[in-house]
Amino acid sequence: MSDVNKSVAAQNNTDDNQEEELSIADGFVINLLDFINVCIDVLKRIEGQGVQLKFGSKLIVVAYDYIKAQKSEIVIRKFIDRSHANWHTCIGRKKEELMPNIKSLFLGIKEEYVDSMMEIFSIKHGGKPVVTDEDEATMWDYIFEFIKLAILYVHEQRCWGMLPPKTEGDEAKPGYSKVYQKDIKVKSTAEMFNVALDYSVEVDELTDQLDSSKI
Repeated sequence: MSDVNKSVAAQNNTDDNQEEELSIADGFVINLLDFINVCIDVLKRIEGQGVQLKFGSKLIVVAYDYIKAQKSEIVIRKFIDRSHANWHTCIGRKKEELMPNIKSLFLGIKEEYVDSMMEIFSIKHGGKPVVTDEDEATMWDYIFEFIKLAILYVHEQRCWGMLPPKTEGDEAKPGYSKVYQKDIKVKSTAEMFNVALDYSVEVDELTDQLDSSKI
């Protein structure tokens, strides 16, 4: 799986073979579909061991098809809505925090079905958990990737730039010009997950704001 910076860019086979930047939301969905494929592989492996699952890999395929059919903006916004209150609990990578975050990703599946799928974390076969430590580590890596992309998305939606002076005589100052997910503390959350946010201001934008303050 690529890191957060690589996940929002992809090589596009256009005529001029130039690299095309994906939106953060598009990168999120690409990673999410990849994550679902990982979960399908885990469930198929468990089923191949003879473990009877109430809801197996076929159900997750429904989520894959549902998400693939949705607009990427809708998918990432739903993830943020459903999961942002739990982000700070993820740092310790505890199993009890893994499940609610995974649940927030399975759009298009009834919650009771997702709850049934989450029971695989408590199933043992041959005296050993069917979901291995390696499986959990991989899932956590994806969860962190999703959170990082979500932080970048929130920052982008708030539109960082130069703000016009509030009153005559004031100077233009940098800040967010739009409100989005105001409960999320972007700066501290970004620091928590080691996400570098772009706080630069375009020179033309700064010049425009300074000129307007003189009018």
